[in-house]
Amino acid sequence: MMGRVQIARTAGRGTTAVSNVFIDEYMADANDAQLKVYLYLLRKLSSGRPTTVMDIADKFNHTEKDIHRALIYWEKKGILRLEYDTDGSLQEIALEDVTARKARPVHSEVSSSLCSEAPSGVAESALSELSESSSLFSSLSSGEESSSQAAPPQKRSYSAAELNQFIQDPSLSEVFGLAEMYFKRPVSSSEQRSVLYIYDSLHFSTDLMDYLFQYTVKNAKSRSSYASYLEKVAIEWNKAQIRTPEAAKTEGLKNDKRVLELMRALGMSNLLTPAEAPFFDRWLNSYAFSMEILLEACRRSVLRTQGKRLNYAEKILFRWHEHKVTTMEDIRLLDEAHEKELSKKRLTRPTPSSNVVDTRNRFNRYEQHNYDFEELKQKIVSNK
Repeated sequence: MMGRVQIARTAGRGTTAVSNVFIDEYMADANDAQLKVYLYLLRKLSSGRPTTVMDIADKFNHTEKDIHRALIYWEKKGILRLEYDTDGSLQEIALEDVTARKARPVHSEVSSSLCSEAPSGVAESALSELSESSSLFSSLSSGEESSSQAAPPQKRSYSAAELNQFIQDPSLSEVFGLAEMYFKRPVSSSEQRSVLYIYDSLHFSTDLMDYLFQYTVKNAKSRSSYASYLEKVAIEWNKAQIRTPEAAKTEGLKNDKRVLELMRALGMSNLLTPAEAPFFDRWLNSYAFSMEILLEACRRSVLRTQGKRLNYAEKILFRWHEHKVTTMEDIRLLDEAHEKELSKKRLTRPTPSSNVVDTRNRFNRYEQHNYDFEELKQKIVSNK
């Protein structure tokens, strides 16, 4: 386990203020975890107390892998330097003068010393293929780099040392392993470049990459278009500042024609909110109902209640899901069985004697539905 890390600084010790250069030139391109790590290092520096990667991860509810990636990111930007002992354990984080903007060369041992164990061969085989190319990425345009709001980060070429560093990154190894699992084949060279671009330049977490692969497999027009589709979606998510699978799901559902149709059927004219998104995700993906059945549930919800229509529709669809409904005929059978049970209750209900006082009040004078759902399931199955 990594020990406590002493934080040092090669610039002056007189202040812990954030450099204007950092705010103007570095902050816009950094993700949430990277910003937290750097600012926290400044704070710890002012206190003069050592810290650990685990402490930082616990502080901000990130994984240690996220903290490792953030440290490597800032070292590549040249605003801090990582020092290691003879055993390869992180010993010191040296904060550089941000105004100097002198990026230090990246050595392969920097990344390897952060890894407690060697990564699987997935990333190594993928990235070794990339390292054979003299120019991994070509710039999308020339001239000065535009701001993150005007355009996404551009693809760039990587040195052999940087590629070797990526090979040693266990998180990237995991990402390539996920890609192969979802694609059900080895990752092509174009897909490798897209994955590396999204991971290194857009700074997607492993969890978000996981969902991106699932989303691509489900929505891309063909297997050969995975690379371009990955980049297209990732750039859109980056513009929308999406950093979690949950936020990505909400964004995807906003543009789903099926969701828009269901919202109209429920009389919902507002934009889909994060609180509403799980309902539609569950109906479409977990329950996997057809639009015909979903629209029928929405119709019933609108007729029966003016408020809380999503919850009412959820109750209907959950019951249909429990009874393995797959067609409108199944719904008809359930409705018929329900009506028969009601009729049976009415016929068998004893008539109160004229001289017997009905002690029921208005809150319990209603029909109690207590029919056998297991029997209904059998009826539906036998009908198919």
